[in-house]
Parts: sequence; C-alpha cells; structure tokens
Amino acid sequence: MCAMMKGKLIQYACTVVLTIPCFQAAFTFVWPSYAIPALQSDRSPLGYKISEREAGLISSCTMLSPMIVTMFAGTLADVFGRKKISVACGFIILSSWILVLTAKSASQILIARLICGLAFGCNIIVVIMYIGELCQTSTRATATVIITFLFSIGALASYSLGWVCSYETVCYFCITLSVIYIIFMFALVKESPVFLVGKGREKEALHCLAFYRGASVVTEHVLGELSYMRSQHNQNKQNHPIEENVPQYETEKLTEEKTSLPQEETSAWKLLFASTSSRRALISMVSIMVLTVYMGMVSVQVYAAQLFTKMAPNISPDLCSVILALVLVASSCVGTFTMDLFKRRSLMICSTLMSSWCMAVLGSLLRWSWASDWAVTLVVVIYCFSYQVGPNSLPFVLTSETFGPQTRGVASQVVVTSMFLSNFLLLILFGPVEDQIGLDGTFFLFSIIGFVTVIFTYFTMKETKGIPLDEIQKMYEKGFLYREK
Repeated sequence: MCAMMKGKLIQYACTVVLTIPCFQAAFTFVWPSYAIPALQSDRSPLGYKISEREAGLISSCTMLSPMIVTMFAGTLADVFGRKKISVACGFIILSSWILVLTAKSASQILIARLICGLAFGCNIIVVIMYIGELCQTSTRATATVIITFLFSIGALASYSLGWVCSYETVCYFCITLSVIYIIFMFALVKESPVFLVGKGREKEALHCLAFYRGASVVTEHVLGELSYMRSQHNQNKQNHPIEENVPQYETEKLTEEKTSLPQEETSAWKLLFASTSSRRALISMVSIMVLTVYMGMVSVQVYAAQLFTKMAPNISPDLCSVILALVLVASSCVGTFTMDLFKRRSLMICSTLMSSWCMAVLGSLLRWSWASDWAVTLVVVIYCFSYQVGPNSLPFVLTSETFGPQTRGVASQVVVTSMFLSNFLLLILFGPVEDQIGLDGTFFLFSIIGFVTVIFTYFTMKETKGIPLDEIQKMYEKGFLYREK
C-alpha cells in the first residue's frame, strides 16, 4: 500500500510539472487584455503607441502558430522522446518571454508570441500522450483534469498580476517560471516507459516505470506491466489490432493497468479515414469544436479589460477580469464533477443554451442599458461559468470517448488544430466585426451561433457516457443524425 501511495504521489507531482506550460499558455493567451492598453498608451514600453492592426495580430498570433505543429507533434515525440520535446518547448517559451521583455518594436513581440504558440501547440499534444503513458488507471482521470485546472489558474494569475504589476514584472515572472519548469523537468520527470520500450531500451524503461509506480524494479506488477508494454509494441509492429480484453494489472493487488502505446502515425491516419463511422465521427467532433469556439469565449478572455471598460465603465476592468478568472477556476472544478453526474448530450445542450441566452442578454444590456453595470458583470460571469462546464471541455471528452486507441491520437490532433484555427480567425475578425456592427451586435451574433450549436448538438451529437466504443461506432455507421436506439 505504501508503494502504491508513493507511486500515485509521484505521478501527480510529475503531472503538475508537465502541465506548467498549460498554466503558461493561459497566462500568455490573456496577456493582451492588459498588455495591449499599456502598449497603446503614452508610456508604452516600446517607446511608441502600437496600431490597432498590430494589437490585433499580437492578440491572435498565439492561436495561429500552434496549427503549424499540432499535426506532427506526436511524430516528433515518437522520434525524439516525450521528455526532450517537453524540455525543448520549455526553452522556446523562455526565449519568447525574453524577446518580449527586450522588445523595441511590435514586430519583435509578434515574433515572440508566434514561437511561443509553437511551443504550446506541440506541448499540449505531448502532455496528453505523456500523462496517458506514465499514469495508472486510478490516477489518469485526475491527472487529466489537472491540465484544465492549471489552465484556469494561469488565466487567474495573468489577470491578477496584470492588475497589480508592471509590464516588465510580468515578463520577469514568466521567465522565472520557465526556468523553474526546465529545472524540474530535468530533476524530477523521467522519460515515458512506453517510448523507451518502443526504442528497445527496456532496461531504462524498467527503471522509469519503477520510479512512476514507487516500487522496486523487481516488483511483480512492474515487471508484468513492462511485459505488457513489450507485447503491445510487438503487436503494433505487426500492425495487429490491440485486444481490448487483455488482462490488466489492477491497483488493489499490486497490479496496474496496461499502458497504451501509440500506433505508427501512418497506420493511425489510414485507420481514421478508412471507416465511414470514423470519418463521420471526426466531422462531427470538428463541427462541434468550431461552433463552440465561435460562441465567443476566447474573445471575452483575451479582450476582457477592454470589454469591461465598454460594458461597465463605472467598475474597475481589472477587478472584473480577476472575478472572471475566479469564475473560470471555479467552473473548471464544477465541470469535473458534472461530467460524471449528467449525460453528455443533456449537459452540452443545457450549458450551451445558457451561454447563448447570456450573450443575448449582454447584447440587449449594451444596446438599451436597462440594468446597472453590475448586472453586466453578473451576466458575463454566468456566461463564462456555463461555457466552462459544457462547450469548453465536452468536445475533448467526446473525442476521447468516440475514437479507439489506434485513432484517438490523430483524431485529437485534428480537433485541436481546428480549435486553434477557429480561435485565431475569431480574434482576427473580432475587431473588424465590432467596428461594423458594434459590441452589442457582436454579442447578438455570438448568441445566434450558440443557438445554432444547440440545434446541431440536439440532432447530431451521440451520447457517449457509459456507452461501449463499438456501440458508439455503430451509431455513426447509421448516419449523422442522433437516434435513441
């Protein structure tokens, strides 16, 4: 029992270290909400005011560059190793913030955020792989939740520091955090045992696996799990499907679950597009992801300070931003529990409907001013809460439950890429659209897209909670439309 508890603590500790870039990603994404006003002020750190066009590019570019790398991040991790790629991402993030701190032009900041986005796009794919391979059954779900939780904490920290600290102090904080991440990656985190087995380095794999399980290299369940990894690797080399009912090494009797080894990238892509059900499922997941992005959440986060200044001029925009971040943290925690309490379809439809209603109310508040400034803030809070509980996280959950182990990785890459592309276009178009139809009209547009998402979800989204994978695939074989039976 002591070894089991030790192993779980080690897995959680390593997961926290691995997900520090997720914290940094959220920090970086919302940084423009308070940095852009500083860069456009008379006391700009650059020595001159940046233009609206430059402000739009700086705000959105971190959503563009991840698309370049997400589609082959898994391949890089399979060639060079999870740890090396993660450390490389840490150095890239470090160098990007040094560039921001020393920037003398908007172009330098733009370049820094572009390369930072590359690191985030690569890291999120690698972290998902890493956590899936180093964690056992009893810790994997919680470890995965740590990703979204630290992302929310990152947004809170960014808004808070932006409120009370100077432009330069924020940069120094990010540089320090990057250095801490790199140090802990070298000092604590070891390579994925699955990767090492795939490279034929079984002695190293055994020591890494024993470390993550908090046990000796001669412990029976550690040796058994290593043996299973070896057999899985041999199956993949022969392009044989992985058996779903292979005996697992469960936790209560010093045995652990099998650890997934990714299929070869080429065969995974072929498998994804080979069957009608997989193609339909992929189209459905990408459609849901794109629609939920265009409900406007990322624009609210990135332009929080500017939006609150316009919507509630009598309340400190920094205070409103911090309240918003606190809501994001709380809702991410609530979302963790609601996932297990409600069916996926019901949760998605209800939360999306509430988010759409909130956007419609915001539009009416701005156009007709029928309530106080605090009412505007309250509606924004309700919107963010409902969005976090459903549309923000459910597309990823659906993707993990809809695709099998051989295609889940590449399907996730496609869905994540569609998310980054949609976020980039949304941030680029937000300013011009607001100029044309006003902020109230923009919120009405987000509301309409939300209601379209509700309709699309009602007629096409399959229920996946507690449903076996083969039954989910059979649903897609019958067509796009949802059927009860």
